[in-house]
Amino acid sequence: MNTPPKMKLEPVYLDELTTQSKDYKVKVTVTEKRRAQPSPKKPGVIFQTIILEDEKKNRMRCALFGDQIEAYEEVFKPSGQYEISKAPITAVDDQYKFNLEELPYQMTVGHQTIIQRLNPESGPIEPKYQPLSTIPRSPDPNGRYDVVGVVLFVEEAPRMIPNARGRDSPVREVSLTDTSQDHAMTISTWNDLTGKPCDAMNNWAEKFNVVGFTALKTRHTRGFTLNTTMSTRIIMNPKGARVDMLREWVKLYQHVLLDRQERILNVRYPSAEKKVVTIAELRSKKAANATPDEVAWIRVTIPEVDLQRVNAYIGCLGCGKWIHLALGTRFPCISCKKADTVAVHKVTFKFEVVDDSGTMSFTTFSDDTEKIF
Repeated sequence: MNTPPKMKLEPVYLDELTTQSKDYKVKVTVTEKRRAQPSPKKPGVIFQTIILEDEKKNRMRCALFGDQIEAYEEVFKPSGQYEISKAPITAVDDQYKFNLEELPYQMTVGHQTIIQRLNPESGPIEPKYQPLSTIPRSPDPNGRYDVVGVVLFVEEAPRMIPNARGRDSPVREVSLTDTSQDHAMTISTWNDLTGKPCDAMNNWAEKFNVVGFTALKTRHTRGFTLNTTMSTRIIMNPKGARVDMLREWVKLYQHVLLDRQERILNVRYPSAEKKVVTIAELRSKKAANATPDEVAWIRVTIPEVDLQRVNAYIGCLGCGKWIHLALGTRFPCISCKKADTVAVHKVTFKFEVVDDSGTMSFTTFSDDTEKIF
């Protein structure tokens, strides 16, 4: 009896796939590997999303469910290149898309699916740690960065603040430093990362342990900080040449780390005594070298008050953003992400101040404006 020849799989690109695609193969790179989370549609089901990209920059998600997550933990690696064949293709609801450019389909892993890593001889895929000072300061919504550094401070407990979708999410801040700059970087950890991972680092802060973070994004709303994403992993025992160098640095320069830690603690737990600085000293503070939430006091004179620069308006109770709504109206604010806020009276005042070291422009808002007058 003659055995029929095996069908040769035709290579395709991601944008050529549909729910009818069966016998195909595609070459892709894992650009994101998100952490597992409960399904919003199926209670009790855990799923994980992996974002795949082909040579034409098409992106499609691959979904793993239940036991598949653990089974493929060491198969799919961030930045890894793979050839995938015979993976079932299903449609994705628009409400679950991450962005408008995403293809309307997703891969799943079936019994006939074959996943092969390309160039496996290159060894294990490790995070590409970079110095904190080399992270671009210009906003890049698609930029993701792997960093490794020494933990100096971990916020004691999570705080609940509105996320990008207007819902309250837990956030907990971590201060990390390395040899590339003389100050610490703040990393805001979100959601599930605020629990056990932060608890472990909190216990380590006094020991100056080295910890790795992957897939961080930049944030520019309060100076320059980093945020975790759904793809971020916190690596408690990182490896590599950069990690070894940092551990040696910790042994040799405990006094440097203690000084940086003290600066952070002075901001986090300020004393009752007000430290007055000059305008020149205040001007030296930049987004790159200031500690978030740092408070400075200056002793100045307002030489001329121009009442034409007092601006009264109706704005959001939370963030003060101007809105075109009637006083007392309740609404969701797209600026501060509060799902339920109210339109209230707001007032700003722009003015110049002087001291012996120079001049500076200021703007006060609402309560502070009233105090000045």
